[in-house]
Parts: sequence; structure tokens; C-alpha cells
Amino acid sequence: MVPPTIPRLQVEPVPVVRLSRTFNISAAHRLHSIYLSDEDNVKLYGPCNRQYGHGHNYKITVSLMGRADPHTGMVVNLRVLKSIAQQYVADLLDHRNLDIEVDYFVKRPSTTENLAVLVWQQMHLGLKDMGLPESLLDNVTIEETDANCVSYSGKCAPN
Repeated sequence: MVPPTIPRLQVEPVPVVRLSRTFNISAAHRLHSIYLSDEDNVKLYGPCNRQYGHGHNYKITVSLMGRADPHTGMVVNLRVLKSIAQQYVADLLDHRNLDIEVDYFVKRPSTTENLAVLVWQQMHLGLKDMGLPESLLDNVTIEETDANCVSYSGKCAPN
């Protein structure tokens, strides 16, 4: 006797998509490490170590990745992403002197690398506060100039 054939259920895969929000901030800073001598700071950072600092018009892109809800077609409403980026990042950083007005930079140089980590942490906090999974956060990219950008995706190297 041949066993009956059980029909396979046709389950449509749920797409995983990335959505991004790009926004701009303007901020001043001075590349200077409290762990280096003044002479070593000048050697390392050059003109970016000048006493009164300099500024940038940063272009920041934050990206989320997740499953698109089959009922709404969205991972997260882009208005929510815009709101988190504004409240947790732009309001903290825009038109600020990063070294003086942002506590995160008291003990670390205000490099674009460190800025990307801070933006990641702020977006992580914003997602959590909005009741969204922090695991949705996929990447942060900061363009300091047209030629220089830094991306951070939450990875940390062992000490």
C-alpha cells in the first residue's frame, strides 16, 4: 500500500528589506586626544587640531533592516524613523560644538568614527524607547566630506 501524498503548504517568504533615512547636521569640533601630548596631537591631526576647531556639514544615513510586515508592507513607518533620527540624533548634535556640548566626547576624540558609534547608540536607544526591536538597526553612515565617510554596524573588536 502506498501512503497518501500530503500536499505541501505554499508559504510565501517574508521579504527582508533595508530602509534608510538621510539627514544633515552642522557641527563644530577639534580633533584632539586627551591621551596625547599637544605636540603629538598636532602631528597626528594636523590642521584639524587647531585650538578653535573647525566645522562640517555632516550627511548621516541610518538604516534599518527587517521583515516587511505582510499586512502593512513596512518594516517601520518611515515617519517613525525620521522622528527617532530627529529626536535622538539631530537634536543632540546639530549646530553644536561636539567637544564642549556633547558629553560623549569628554574622554574621546570627536572623530567621525566615534561620531558614528554615538549615532548608533542614540538610534539604538530611540528604537528601544519607541518599543521597536533594537535588532532592526543595521548601519550608520556619516559623510564628513564628499570624499570621506565612515560606516558603523554595531560590531566591536575584542580588547
